[in-house]
Amino acid sequence: MASIIPSRLLVLAFSLLLLLPSFSLAHQRRPHHFRGKRDKITYHGGGLLTGNINLVLIWYGNFDQPTKDTVKSFIDSFNFDYKGYHHSQPTVAKWWNLVENYQSAAWPRGVRKKSKVKVIREVSEQCYWGKILTMDFIPKLVQKAVGGTPNTVAVLFTAKDVAVHGLCTGKCQLHGILKKKQPYIVVGNSEIECPGSCMWPFHSSEYFPRGGVVLKSPNGNAVGDSMVVHLASGLAELVTNPGNTGFYGGTKYKPIEITGGRCRNVFGKRASAKKGRPGILRYAYGGKAFNAYGKYGKKFLLPALHNPKTRGCTTL
Repeated sequence: MASIIPSRLLVLAFSLLLLLPSFSLAHQRRPHHFRGKRDKITYHGGGLLTGNINLVLIWYGNFDQPTKDTVKSFIDSFNFDYKGYHHSQPTVAKWWNLVENYQSAAWPRGVRKKSKVKVIREVSEQCYWGKILTMDFIPKLVQKAVGGTPNTVAVLFTAKDVAVHGLCTGKCQLHGILKKKQPYIVVGNSEIECPGSCMWPFHSSEYFPRGGVVLKSPNGNAVGDSMVVHLASGLAELVTNPGNTGFYGGTKYKPIEITGGRCRNVFGKRASAKKGRPGILRYAYGGKAFNAYGKYGKKFLLPALHNPKTRGCTTL
């Protein structure tokens, strides 16, 4: 079962981390500091999500099947058995291992617990709550979809004609903890609302000179592939900073999380986030860009992460 472990019960927390089969919010008292060249990522002693990550996918509005398939193939790639795919490296699982390294960084003497990320339910929801979603409605939508099922992370995807308050203004995904300790992620569809902000590098950017380098999406579905980028960011940041008391730099009110700061808009080595160069990548037939292999040879483009061991920005 999942549990929330207060810092004063540290000994009990370590015991539970070894026993619980589902995710939990585990704490460490002493902060640790990890510095990159520009950002400082600090562990603030709060909760991290550990154990299995059981996802409830909420499709809000009308989605085409290829977009759904792209997202679900990415999620299935976390636990895929890559035996027999020795030439398909690096993998989505290797990228996730970088995220799990934050547990080792928080608890240097502890035992890192491997987690499985899987979908346990899907819900298709028409626009009953309207086409402009705010944080007044999102908790109700999540509560209805989850239905009281414990140990879940709700992931809300919105269709292209739905706007989400708080997205497209420096953020392309939202995450956190709602009441009753319910973790959530919101991933918007930027096809119409803000392609110049949240669909790069599969669409020209309004922030880079000449729009930056525009790439062909790895699965030929710019909407689905950009959702994968933001879902990956949301999962990584939710696990390492679920309640804004885990790993982050900057300030509590404007945190820099592990896919942000100097790692934002970085996908490969020798990237230039200021000039709109995503970095050195791999290319499939037709010039489709990717940096990670998924199940059955599927390909994805995943964001760079602040690495607590190298204290820099790590790409696949």
